[in-house]
Amino acid sequence: MFGTRETFAYRQCLQCDCLQIETIPDDIARHYGGGYYSYDLRRHKRLKRWRRGLRRRWIIVAPEPVIAFMSLFSSPDPLFRIYRSIGLKLGDRVLDVGTGSGGHVLELKDAGVAGAVGLDPFVDKDVMLDGEILVHQKSLAEMTGMFDLITSHHSLEHMPDQMNALSQARRLLAPNGRVLIRVPTVSSDAFEHYSENWVNLDAPRHFFLHSHRSLGDVASRAGLMIDRLWCDSSDMQFMASEQYAKDIPLMDPRSTAVAKRDGIFSRAQRQAFARKAEMVNSALRGDTICVTMSNNSRGAENG
Repeated sequence: MFGTRETFAYRQCLQCDCLQIETIPDDIARHYGGGYYSYDLRRHKRLKRWRRGLRRRWIIVAPEPVIAFMSLFSSPDPLFRIYRSIGLKLGDRVLDVGTGSGGHVLELKDAGVAGAVGLDPFVDKDVMLDGEILVHQKSLAEMTGMFDLITSHHSLEHMPDQMNALSQARRLLAPNGRVLIRVPTVSSDAFEHYSENWVNLDAPRHFFLHSHRSLGDVASRAGLMIDRLWCDSSDMQFMASEQYAKDIPLMDPRSTAVAKRDGIFSRAQRQAFARKAEMVNSALRGDTICVTMSNNSRGAENG
């Protein structure tokens, strides 16, 4: 990401394929940098927040023909489409784990999910909004309450004790509650092709890079069952990994992540990467996955 060119050793399990950092650095905070994106809470003006919140609320509750009509004018928010697909309700109590300064929790609240709250032990203090706690400065083990949905959007891979994290999430689940996990995965074409240049390896910040099997194994040991697994990877798995192979860090001025359309790839190349991402996702070979888990599985479902 930052191009320090430091080296970190990882080992891969021969049984379940999980990739794990050999030694977590003592100075791990240094590797996040002062501007790490999870801790950059962008507070938009109220009118913009209202418009975006209304659009996201429609994605959650509107009939499908309305969503199709909306798509003619703007691209529906992919994350809120996921919430719609798993049946999120406006009245649900939602806990977002590893939420940073709470930007996503604010998005949920603006969309009408009033019971949303965040948790992150690495914020300086509780994050407040309009006199209420937006983000608790707590670990999962310190959190209390019951939640209908517990989300972890690319935070589980940063946690050193995977089974304890999932066990604590299970403890906080309301009856019929679910856990939504989004993580990078080694069960992907991108990891197998790019290896150490795979962008979502993200050494040393990612301690565990699960395979489909290993995530299911650790969930089972934590008392959870996977209900559904699907891929939500993007073209960045190819563009950024190609850049790494060319020794271009993610935050480099030449990087597509920084320069956007002025990066090193042509429009045709970007379109080809996007088509490839769709293809690997449909084959369950994308480099990021969405997984829903519950206490009582009704049977695994892929797709």
